[in-house]
Amino acid sequence: MVAQRALIHDDRPFLCFVRPPRPAGALEPSSRAGGDRAVRQAPPPDGIYRGVPFQDYFSWSAVSNSTLGRFAKYPALCKTEQADTPALLFGRAVHCAVLEPDQFAERYQPIALGRSKAAKAARAEAEEAGYTPLDASAHQEALDIAASVRNHPACGLVLSAGEAEVSIVWTDETGLRCKARIDWLAPSVAADLKTTKDASPEGFARAVATYRYHVQQAHYLAGCEALGIEAEAFLFMAVEKTAPYPVACYQLSDATSNAGFRLWRHHLRGFAICETAGRWPAYSDEIETLNLPAWAMNEPSYDDQSF
Repeated sequence: MVAQRALIHDDRPFLCFVRPPRPAGALEPSSRAGGDRAVRQAPPPDGIYRGVPFQDYFSWSAVSNSTLGRFAKYPALCKTEQADTPALLFGRAVHCAVLEPDQFAERYQPIALGRSKAAKAARAEAEEAGYTPLDASAHQEALDIAASVRNHPACGLVLSAGEAEVSIVWTDETGLRCKARIDWLAPSVAADLKTTKDASPEGFARAVATYRYHVQQAHYLAGCEALGIEAEAFLFMAVEKTAPYPVACYQLSDATSNAGFRLWRHHLRGFAICETAGRWPAYSDEIETLNLPAWAMNEPSYDDQSF
């Protein structure tokens, strides 16, 4: 049974749950960002969970937005683990610096990365002490990005009140257990932090389409609705990854939001069908005829004078 505790903010219409007890016999996953991958386990009961380490959240066997992103490419892909990369590590560091600044120094230690004995020893020492080692330049970049985001008028206002990294679990109408980890949850507002190459309206619109951020929004808002969380606005705090780290804050248009919801529902139903059938196809099993893309079909005209 999951214990309930009083709300910190009385105007929020949802109950906040403490971290669920670990099932008997389950292995304790690493709580360090970037640590070893967690052992998969059944998700906790539907509810809102705060203070859950990333690796514990990752271990919950439920449908996430990233799962659906892999499913959209082809179903078999979503049954594979996503490899951890330096880019993902840096992204988690930025999230911590922006959203949980008080914990950044407790989690990440700047070191000089390399293959020398000294570098390897420094890395081992940091990990032994419970830190995630981060290249010194990347460590400073994360801090600079955090300062830029928090100095942005709109983003600074959003981040002035609320909670970071709120994990939610719910059961969809398909019967699928779903999960999401909301970057920032404030009264009536949910926000997501994105690092990007181009935070301009045109550039970030391309990123929304490429990385399916409108589908992510649909997934998160569906979870909020299922749990009674009032999220009247969903915001994207976009910050460029290179100096001077310009920032913009966006909300999606109704048309874009509706398109994201339709795509999310389509893929979630497809996932449920595959789950029921126990079949996760990749590409077609048939022999198919292949055409070049239109841009490659334009051949130059040749004549004898061309040579």
